[in-house]
Amino acid sequence: AGNPNCGKSTLFNALSGGSAHVGNYPGVTVDRTSARVRHGGRSIELVDVPGMYSLTASSPEEQLAVNALSEGNTGAGICVVDATTLERGLYLALQLIESGVPVVIALNMMDAAERLGLEIDIDVLSKRLGAPVIPVVATKRLGLDRLLEALGEQLGRAGEGQAVDVAYPDALEADVSTLSPLIGQWRPETSARQRRSFPIWSLLTLGGDSLRGVPSDVRNAVDTVRSAAEAQGRDLDLEIIASRYTWLDEVVAESCSAKSAPPSWSERIDRVLTHPIAGILVFAAVMFAIFEALFAGAEPFIGAIETLTGFMQTQAAALIPAGILQDLVVEGIIAGVGNVIVFAPQILMLFLFIGFLEDSGYLARVAFVI
Repeated sequence: AGNPNCGKSTLFNALSGGSAHVGNYPGVTVDRTSARVRHGGRSIELVDVPGMYSLTASSPEEQLAVNALSEGNTGAGICVVDATTLERGLYLALQLIESGVPVVIALNMMDAAERLGLEIDIDVLSKRLGAPVIPVVATKRLGLDRLLEALGEQLGRAGEGQAVDVAYPDALEADVSTLSPLIGQWRPETSARQRRSFPIWSLLTLGGDSLRGVPSDVRNAVDTVRSAAEAQGRDLDLEIIASRYTWLDEVVAESCSAKSAPPSWSERIDRVLTHPIAGILVFAAVMFAIFEALFAGAEPFIGAIETLTGFMQTQAAALIPAGILQDLVVEGIIAGVGNVIVFAPQILMLFLFIGFLEDSGYLARVAFVI
């Protein structure tokens, strides 16, 4: 599991070695990618769940990840975290740890973090999270063996998930205690830790969602708790999220520090392209170059189309007797189609230039300047 664009699929492919199997989750048309890997004499099935920023599910697709991690056949989870955006990725990791599932944190893109001058104390981070933290670089296949070793160790601890010391308000703890018995009836296969985490998940998720399979008594209980909190002037979402980020701020501050690093070429270029004056001048130069290239570069193709059109008109005039039919074919069909096609080279080149500017990221910088 992991945030979108954190290298989750790259790591999954590196671990599976191209042996992944793509199917559908039962009941929905969402891809389910799985693969079996062997490590230390045991066979491990890896399942790549959809990318997500948190376990707060508002659609059936997002609930798949929650179900995959909470059902009894899940032995352990690998949470992929982008080392360059540590706090954002650890929010999901914290939720996984709270759910009671043994977790391994795969700290990906460590090479990019080092280039940015970030120094991460792996031991401190692992101690605070209560979970093994393994630095990896998925694109270079670095740290994969250690990651599989840690995963094997966590699989041996199935049902003995880690504990974290997030300080939630007392009023919220009372709300959780109110909902826990109903969660136990709804999901009797879940552990005691999960029966505590699911009420928090329910308070954040249920209400205005499109999830299926949630009992009406659970929804009604959540609505009752929410109504009582609102009557007291409490914001349940804020209480939960703020408590988690307060804890994460402390963890990141203890385990991560930044040292000054020379600006990268990308940053140096951005200073020019996003400058309020230089950026406008560069934009004007780029627009002039594009339009000049459109007319100059398309001229040979336009000339060729006009020559071909004239040749076809001459041949048609020689083959068709003078009259209405000749005028229709020569001056109507051939000339009309030729007058439209003659603009095709410029249009195609324009789309080519726009696609290049968009893929290079320049259009985003222009939007910032303008």
